[in-house]
Amino acid sequence: MPEPTPQELAEIYPATLHTRWGRSDFHGDLSTIISEDFVCMCDHCGSVRLKR
Repeated sequence: MPEPTPQELAEIYPATLHTRWGRSDFHGDLSTIISEDFVCMCDHCGSVRLKR
């Protein structure tokens, strides 16, 4: 079975720590909200998803 792509993994496991920070008011600052449907695609989040 082929390994899933980073995009596929992000759809399956979107809730990484960086994604949560981008979707919430990190440290109570409402200006830090990126988007309600933001999914972080950095290398760190990709490696976390692969471990799952």
